[in-house]
Amino acid sequence: ITQIDKIARNFINLRYRLLPYLYSAFYEATQNGMPIQRSLLFEYANDPKIYEGNYQNQYFFGQSILVCAVTANQSIHKIYLPKGTWYNMWNDEKNAGNQEIFVEIPQNKIPVYIRAGEMLLLQSLTQHTQENPSNTLEWHIYYANEGEYRLGYYEDDGVSYEYENENERFIKKTFVYDANQQIFYIEIESQKFDRKKSKKKKNENDLPPYKSKFSKLKIYFHQFPADFIKDYYQKENYRFIEPISNFDPWEHAEDMSTTLVDLAFVEMDF
Repeated sequence: ITQIDKIARNFINLRYRLLPYLYSAFYEATQNGMPIQRSLLFEYANDPKIYEGNYQNQYFFGQSILVCAVTANQSIHKIYLPKGTWYNMWNDEKNAGNQEIFVEIPQNKIPVYIRAGEMLLLQSLTQHTQENPSNTLEWHIYYANEGEYRLGYYEDDGVSYEYENENERFIKKTFVYDANQQIFYIEIESQKFDRKKSKKKKNENDLPPYKSKFSKLKIYFHQFPADFIKDYYQKENYRFIEPISNFDPWEHAEDMSTTLVDLAFVEMDF
């Protein structure tokens, strides 16, 4: 397997892991027309910088992820971070917004940033959309000093059209991070199922309420202050993508450039 194959596989795998986030974004698109890939003008229309040169090629992937598109022949690239605070997705490096910065462009990754306060939802790796992930949903929260942030979550069986029948077999929740009080919680918007109607039906369409494929929740805290996480949160090394071998038989040092060291987390029922 070549290095290019490994790089491609890394990002294909990341796409499968991001399915809870992406599926919810596609649901949002069906409700209000908000595109999955969004120009920065959706949120920074009055910032003249976003219309300059290569900055026009930067875009949001869903509401939380800022992708800075680059070409393969560049080793250094200048990107623009709009107003706010931004975290490098691969190493959690914190950057102030409203500035242009130069970033190195290795072959195995492109510049991707998460805005402070925003959240990601991930699952375990699967090889296709019909394969069930593990029972644990990952909720990644990126530290902010203030504000309230909300991320919609939508889930159905992913196969049938039962979500649009009269029982609306789906789950809608909103993940909330209140940075003003440094609390986080989940609002259950809808888990509709009319049991009275269901009891009247005695045919193949008489289905039980939809049950989420996830029963556990693992919450990761990115760049939260030490006094917030010191008492009772666990820690682990975490990666969104795997390191790529440099094919040097004399090089034995592990590539830690995509490793979030001692990332704090807590586990609970979903």
